[in-house]
Amino acid sequence: MKKIKACSILGIIMTKCIDTRLLPSAEQGRTANSNYAQLQHSLKELSELKQELTTCQQQIEILNKTNSCQRQRLIRFARKLAQAHYLGHYDELTGLPNRRLLLDRFKQAMAQSDRQRKQIALLFIDVDKFKGINDRTWACGRR
Repeated sequence: MKKIKACSILGIIMTKCIDTRLLPSAEQGRTANSNYAQLQHSLKELSELKQELTTCQQQIEILNKTNSCQRQRLIRFARKLAQAHYLGHYDELTGLPNRRLLLDRFKQAMAQSDRQRKQIALLFIDVDKFKGINDRTWACGRR
């Protein structure tokens, strides 16, 4: 940095400092060109990043649609599974619990009675010739 001697203007002494880095020179011209090239490179990178961002946003939108479709399929599957479970444990005609559900609940009750050291009771009622009644009722219900 060079200092210029003080001069008197209207009775006030002023000291001016001139920064030689601000003066145009060949080296500064090369630096300006280099800075301009870096700026162009940065703008190009920014444009590429914007394009990549747009592509990623489109992919996210596609994945959201796919996710929505998969969610709907999963809901339909869960409904069918619940229906299959119901049909596996309840009589289709009467809606009453079937033998499989009775055995499952009885096993649970036995395990609970063992843990709590309590007794359980089971009442079994047999209807004579129930198969014939059930078959006739079932045949009527299918029509």
